[in-house]
Parts: sequence; structure tokens; C-alpha cells
Amino acid sequence: MKVTEFIKQNIVLLDGATGSLMQKLGFSAGVRPETANLSHADMITGIHKQYFDAGSNIVNTNTFGANSLNFTHEELEEIVSAAISNVRKAAELSTGAQQKFVSYDM
Repeated sequence: MKVTEFIKQNIVLLDGATGSLMQKLGFSAGVRPETANLSHADMITGIHKQYFDAGSNIVNTNTFGANSLNFTHEELEEIVSAAISNVRKAAELSTGAQQKFVSYDM
């Protein structure tokens, strides 16, 4: 089902904070969180999975600051690709039975 159809027919639950959970898990403040999609993929996937397990229908990628002001074109491609993969993997691993969607966050 397309997300546009799902939204018309259902109450939609979204994920919550990612950055504060990353810091709680030991990711250093001051380091660009988007880089964790590559260096700490398991941690990011785990955070996303927690949101899906809690019932979220839509989980945002960890890409809030992924833009050309912060990264080169090559870095962006790698980061965004990894970020999308991390959420998709979390959706597959999740025990939640609800409909699941990936949203790009920017």
C-alpha cells in the first residue's frame, strides 16, 4: 500500500527523537550524527527498530543534517544510501505487525 493511501484510511504513528537516543547510547555530542549511518549502522538500525517495535508506521532516516553544506556529493550519496538501508533493515527486523514506511528526513 502507498503511504498516501494509508494516511487517508488510518491513524499514522511517527517515530521520535534519534539524536538524543544516540547520545544516550554513547554517540559523542559534536560529531555529525549522519555519519553514524556508516560508522554505527547497528546502533542506528536498533534505534529505528525500537520505534517500529513500539508501533510507529513511519520512521525517518537519520539524515536531518545530510546536505551539501555539511558533506561532499560523494559523502551524501553514501550517507543517504546507508540511512535508507538502516531503516529498511529495522523494518524487516521489527516484530511490529503494523504497516511500515521509510521517510527521508531533511
